[in-house]
Amino acid sequence: MVNGQASNYNRRLKDNYGIWENGLPNYRLVWSEDQYEKRIGEFDIVTESGIFLRKEVGVKEVPKYRYFREKWVLEKIFPINGPGLTEKWSYEPVYAFVQFPSWKAIQFLIHTIIANMSGNPNYPKYHEPNLSPEEERYRIEEIAKELFSNETSTGDALAHKQAIIVPRSYQS
Repeated sequence: MVNGQASNYNRRLKDNYGIWENGLPNYRLVWSEDQYEKRIGEFDIVTESGIFLRKEVGVKEVPKYRYFREKWVLEKIFPINGPGLTEKWSYEPVYAFVQFPSWKAIQFLIHTIIANMSGNPNYPKYHEPNLSPEEERYRIEEIAKELFSNETSTGDALAHKQAIIVPRSYQS
């Protein structure tokens, strides 16, 4: 179900936040384990059992997100240029989610990015329609909890009400 929901989110991202000059959406939500990129460098060639064979210099397709594994990543497209580049664009990470994000959290992030990139101090802040100021403040606090909760699986489970603490005395 999550992949279907991700496809739905990506359609909504394209419809709500537009496409770049090459027809690709300005934003997309991807699973970190599915993303690869070509890198130039020096690579160790090893056997399946881990025995070093040699070093090779060149271009190799490698996992894009080696530093955060098994995360949902909101990416934004950016223009790039330089010698020897075949593409004139690249998707770069905006935010890595520990668990599948809510649509409201994605909207909150994108509105914040647009407001900051526009340089317009009067750009409208993220707004929850049809809510009282108190309800809106509570909702934004909930989105902030989703985005900025503790960065451990236990802390996240507690922050998202998916775990409980059972007090126990450890006296011998």
